[in-house]
Amino acid sequence: MIFRYMTFYGEFLGEFLQSEYEQLKETATWAQGMIGCVFSVSDRRAEFEQLEYTDDDYQKELEDIEKVFVPLVEKCKKYGRAMGIGTNHGSLSDRIMSYFGDSPRGMVESAFEFARICRKLDFHNFVFSMKASNPVIMVQAYRLLVAEMYVQGWDYPLHLGVTEAGEGEDGRMKSAIGIGTLLQDGLGDTVRVYSLTEPSEEEIDPCRKLANLGMKASQILQGVVSP
Repeated sequence: MIFRYMTFYGEFLGEFLQSEYEQLKETATWAQGMIGCVFSVSDRRAEFEQLEYTDDDYQKELEDIEKVFVPLVEKCKKYGRAMGIGTNHGSLSDRIMSYFGDSPRGMVESAFEFARICRKLDFHNFVFSMKASNPVIMVQAYRLLVAEMYVQGWDYPLHLGVTEAGEGEDGRMKSAIGIGTLLQDGLGDTVRVYSLTEPSEEEIDPCRKLANLGMKASQILQGVVSP
């Protein structure tokens, strides 16, 4: 496993454009790195308007998502752009909540719905991110994601981070717990330490330390490390 340090400033440009889907598609034409696919663009967060879905209802929503999502995938494929497929624990849709609850299982299934569309279009240039402010939920979601990828025979990189971890030292501690645990498992390709208050450059030192921890774990073949 190769651990690459990246803080994802310009890369997740899409996160700043989540209310403007056309702008997000346009971003794919000029962004030089990765653009973030925020699921609220095509799969709105739960509003609890309808909590019971039939199989037909579920399939209909998947078809609607695909219609909206496909043009972005095609743009990224055309211009050779990478994409971040990120599920936010606090922003799951009514459909996911009704079937899987507010759970790591629901987070993984939400990400897989979009990944299946990408694979259907032969687009594989994406990274998974399981976003949660609770490091325990975050760790569970990534572990389950990797287990499900193994079953499917998939192999996509993971971007690790505890979203909205907190202010200053608290944020760094929560990030270290979540990210460090997964790195010790041998899981993770890029990392980001989130802080709600500190300047972005303050993230660099803890990120570097965590990346070094991951490298050491891989060198001693600790955890489940890819060749």
